Amino acid sequence: MKKERKPVSIRWQLIIVNVIVVIITLVAGTAISLTYYVNTMEQQLESELHTVAFMLSKTETVIETLKANQASEELNAYIDEILAGNTEINVITVADMTGKRVYHIDKEKIGQYFVGGDDDDVRQGKHYASKAVGTLGYQFRYFYPVFDEENEQIGFVMVSTFMSNVDKMKNNIVINMIRLSALVLIVGIGLAVMLAEKIKNSLSGYEPAQIVKILTEREEIFDSLEEGLVAVNNRGEIIFANKAALKLINAETGDILNKSAEEILPQIKLTETVKSGLSANNLSTVIHNRDIIYDKLPIRDKSEVVGALAVMRNRTELKQLAQQLTGVNHFVDSLKANNHEFMNKLHVILGLLQIGAIKDAEDYITELSHQQGIIVNTITERIENRSVAALLLGKISRGNELNIKVKLLPNSYLPRHSKFLSTDSLVTIIGNLIENAMDAINCEEFEDLENEEITIFIHEDDNNLIITVDDTGVGMSEETIENIKKGRYSTKGKGRGIGMTLIRNIVENSEGELMIDSKRGIGTSIAVIIKKKRNLGGSH
Repeated sequence: MKKERKPVSIRWQLIIVNVIVVIITLVAGTAISLTYYVNTMEQQLESELHTVAFMLSKTETVIETLKANQASEELNAYIDEILAGNTEINVITVADMTGKRVYHIDKEKIGQYFVGGDDDDVRQGKHYASKAVGTLGYQFRYFYPVFDEENEQIGFVMVSTFMSNVDKMKNNIVINMIRLSALVLIVGIGLAVMLAEKIKNSLSGYEPAQIVKILTEREEIFDSLEEGLVAVNNRGEIIFANKAALKLINAETGDILNKSAEEILPQIKLTETVKSGLSANNLSTVIHNRDIIYDKLPIRDKSEVVGALAVMRNRTELKQLAQQLTGVNHFVDSLKANNHEFMNKLHVILGLLQIGAIKDAEDYITELSHQQGIIVNTITERIENRSVAALLLGKISRGNELNIKVKLLPNSYLPRHSKFLSTDSLVTIIGNLIENAMDAINCEEFEDLENEEITIFIHEDDNNLIITVDDTGVGMSEETIENIKKGRYSTKGKGRGIGMTLIRNIVENSEGELMIDSKRGIGTSIAVIIKKKRNLGGSH
């Protein structure tokens, strides 16, 4: 398996880039400077050799010696003194037109002929610089012709320095340039490290790739929230809004970003929070006919307020969620069903009384009382938890209203205080399971009007709590069952179907089991089994 390559940090990227730039600059600068300094050095050296050669060509001692065509002690002493006083000049040669030397630093060479092959042009009366190998080695030379009083050339002067000296001078320049470049490189690396650290500190120690990842993850997290989030900068301009916020204010991202919050959300007044730096909680307003509850929080960078954040939620949705979580909606539905059923029965009694059938009315009331007593006694004897018992009675009444037979199996039993679940959790599970069963029977796909039945079984002992609800409704496919177990599916449309999600969360938190057995056209059986006992120090 190929090992994933670790990305280079921003610190090292900046250091590498800066070092490369410094090196390229140094190499280019050094090459240009070195060429310039070497050329300048050679020009200065050539100028010095030219000056000495010109001076000697005009010196009377040199002219007289060449006219005599014989070496003289006076010339030797004069030129030896010049060589002794100038360290950059190594060789001086004076020769006649045939090239025979009348002076040489090596006195044994006097009388011998000039060596190097670069003296032809000086015999033509030209002065110039050249490089050639003489008797003493490779030299940088300057030639100058010598003329007598009648302006007739009688010889020439050659002044030179050893090329080894020139090379030493070049090497010294190169070494000094390398030292300077090394110093500049060290300074450049130091500045690059300082710049990299400063940039990294400004990014709170994160790498650019990490920042992109964090921003992407945060955006996904914020967009997954049901609360609407709107953030503004210190100028009151909107800099962020998640999907829930855009939905609440009926806007698109491009319509509100960098716009004044006072223009887009005048009800929230986020600029006041920026100015005051104070939080405000549980405020309410109306935005686009939606009842909104919101909090306002200042955004701080250390002690300075740099912006503000509004956290908004639809109050209606909050009420619905609270009702789902507490089971209030189930009790309300049960009360409505009871109210509707008893109103129907009261209308029957009223009708009997109006037609004078008092005996029939008495019998009807007695029968109703007897039937209701049986149902209530059956439920309360088996279900000691009063809230759950009331819920079941309400669901039975609702079933009667919908022509659905709802029955509790006779071997059911639930103590007043369950060892496994709180009363709220019991109401949530039982209420949602029965409601879902009624929806399955009442859906448009279900056509079996003669077999509409819901069977409930609740039993608790020391080992576990079992809740099952069976219905003869439309049933579910295997795919639907799997999606429900994974908590990502609702058959009730957008904004509904939270019941199964709540059940699944309670079961998971209690380390229980949720089992679903269903077939299309036959019905569904859902069982909840809880084996982990809860902490009875909590609410019942």
